Amino acid sequence: YPIYCISFVLNTVMYQEIADSSLALLQHSQVRAMQPLDRIIHETWRVLVNLVYLLQMYMLYYIPMFGAPLYFLHSCWMASIYCFEYRWVHLRWTSNARL
Repeated sequence: YPIYCISFVLNTVMYQEIADSSLALLQHSQVRAMQPLDRIIHETWRVLVNLVYLLQMYMLYYIPMFGAPLYFLHSCWMASIYCFEYRWVHLRWTSNARL
């Protein structure tokens, strides 16, 4: 898990900047930089929410008969959130609006 944590931090730092730049090119607009404190707050909240989702997902797996399908649905739902997350952050949606 240490490698995962390190990659998660690097992802937080670099990938959003790449996504903002590419979306700004597509929209022909300037990138508005997020304040560092706001960025730290939003990313900390995102990490906590993801940890809660992971815990829920693992607890679902232990439900007899329905656990495996619920685990699968929950993991698909988490992957679908990740598909749109960079765009939502670029549009400056709050964490509550993204949920």
